[in-house]
Amino acid sequence: MLFRYFLTKQELIECVYEYIYIRTWNPDWEILLQDGSMTLRERLQKFYSSNHAVIFKYEWIRIFFFSALRDTGLKNRYLRLVKEKIVRNICIELRKELALPSAVEIPIEEGEMDLVWSLQGQVLFTAVRRFIYGEMLDERIRSIIENEIQTFMGGAASIVPAIVAHAQQRDAQNCR
Repeated sequence: MLFRYFLTKQELIECVYEYIYIRTWNPDWEILLQDGSMTLRERLQKFYSSNHAVIFKYEWIRIFFFSALRDTGLKNRYLRLVKEKIVRNICIELRKELALPSAVEIPIEEGEMDLVWSLQGQVLFTAVRRFIYGEMLDERIRSIIENEIQTFMGGAASIVPAIVAHAQQRDAQNCR
């Protein structure tokens, strides 16, 4: 029956990707993350509350992990989108918040990206706990996300300056 509507398996996968991931992507997330009128912590709270409303669904989580395990290519495209539009922007805004050199002056380091991916992973893991492990977290989700953001901000404030300082030293040595 499926092949009556989709000529190939790849067409079906593309349709699922469009429906589950692209259609639910909110371009306002990028604008929100760059809104300097709020602290980064406030922006992260708003972003992850909005993002949570999208990914905290049975279908989204199950399809994401199923496609990742089956290596359909969906997860790679989605993660590339998240990296370019979310993770990188958070790294840039974190540097601003910490009064560190811009990404133009010193390119974003992998260690910075890893920290933000850790935050992404923690938020995603709450959905895993709910829809894969079956834990009933619904009333606690907001406080769990708030705690993850607070932990991230505290850790990043001590780690990111060291990462950027190391990059500065490395670049200075390379220029000699």
